[in-house]
Amino acid sequence: MARFGTTVFPRIRIGIGAGRYIYLPVLTTTQRDLLSASAGFLIYNSTTTQLENYNGSAWVASGKVYGDATFLPLVGGTMSGNIAMAGAQTVDGVDISAHDADLDAHTRDIAQVWKTGEYYVYGIGAGYGFITLVANKLLGIPFLVARSMTFDRIAIQVTTLADPSNIRLGIYNDGTNLYPGTLLLDAGVVSGATTGVKAITISQALTKGLYWLALVSDATPILYSTNPGGDVGSNPLGRNVDYMAFGNSGYTVSFTYAALPTPFTAGGTFYGASLAAPLIALRLYSLD
Repeated sequence: MARFGTTVFPRIRIGIGAGRYIYLPVLTTTQRDLLSASAGFLIYNSTTTQLENYNGSAWVASGKVYGDATFLPLVGGTMSGNIAMAGAQTVDGVDISAHDADLDAHTRDIAQVWKTGEYYVYGIGAGYGFITLVANKLLGIPFLVARSMTFDRIAIQVTTLADPSNIRLGIYNDGTNLYPGTLLLDAGVVSGATTGVKAITISQALTKGLYWLALVSDATPILYSTNPGGDVGSNPLGRNVDYMAFGNSGYTVSFTYAALPTPFTAGGTFYGASLAAPLIALRLYSLD
C-alpha cells in the first residue's frame, strides 16, 4: 500500500469481468512528492498526465509521449539557435558521446582540417591569373570558414608594381543576401610600389560562417588573381549569367581610397568579363 497523508492508496486494483483493467494510484505532483516512496513504486501523475515510477532516488516518467511539450517542445514550444549537448551528451538518458567521432566523420568539411601555418583563399580548385587593380574601387571576395579558426596574416602578392601605390586590406562580416556587411577588421596598408608577397600581421578569430576579404587601392598595381571557374559545386555566389563556365568571384563598387567603410558600400556589382578577383589570402594560426 502507498500512503499520502492519512490516505492509503492501493498499489494496483484489478478490475473484473469483460472490462478488465489495472488502476494505479492517481496523484498530483504535490501529492506524489509527499510519499515515502520505495524503489518500484508506480503511479499515474495527474499533473503531468504520465505514468511515473520511483527508481530509488527520483521519480521518472514511464513511456513519455512525443506530443508532450515537456519531453521535446514539439507542442507549444520551439527549438531555435545552435543546439549543443555538452558534458555527458545524453539522449533519453543514454550517453552518446562515444559516437562523436563517427558523427564527425560523416559531417566533416575538408576545410575543417586545414593545415596551420599556411595561407588559404576562397574556393577549392580555383584557377589563378593576374588582375590590374582599378584605383578607388572597393573589392569584396567571399571567404568560407568551416569551423572556429584564428588567422595571423592577411596578404596579397604584387606581380607588377605601381609606384607609388597603397593597398588597404580588411575583413567584413556577411550581410544581407550574400553581400558584405559590417566591417570586422581594417588590417591596414601594404605598398604596391614593390613586388612580392605583402602580408599584414593580424590576430583575428573567426567562427563558422561566411566572411568577405576586402581591399581598396589608390593606384593600379597588378596582383595575382583567383577565379572560381573550376569551383562548380561550392561557389556561394553562383554562376555568371554572361559566362556560365565561370563562377561569380566577388563584388566591386566605387569608393575613394580611405579607411575601409562600415558597412561595405552598397550597390556593388560582380566582377567584369575576366571574372577574376584579386587573390587575398589569410594564414591559419590555429583550429580552435
